[in-house]
Amino acid sequence: MNLFSDLGIEIDSAPFVGDKIKINRVLNKEIEVIDFELNESKFQSGKSRKCLKLQIRFEGELRVIFTGSSLLVNAIQKVKKEMLPFKTTIVETNGFYQFT
Repeated sequence: MNLFSDLGIEIDSAPFVGDKIKINRVLNKEIEVIDFELNESKFQSGKSRKCLKLQIRFEGELRVIFTGSSLLVNAIQKVKKEMLPFKTTIVETNGFYQFT
């Protein structure tokens, strides 16, 4: 019987690490975005059909944020993986989240 390690299958990315944190806990505070994933959202109620998953470092700990914010989704789509990591602050303006 084969071992999985002998099959030569490479994992595209490591799973995100850390406890989930609500986006309002990091508003107006500096975070470091380490990685991200964009997937189809399970919740199709808003304008955005995407779910953004962010691997961040906040206050020295790895955390994970999930959001369907269309402004954050649009912004992160312009970030190439080789630009990671980067520091930013998420702010809320007129009910919308955005990176600064």
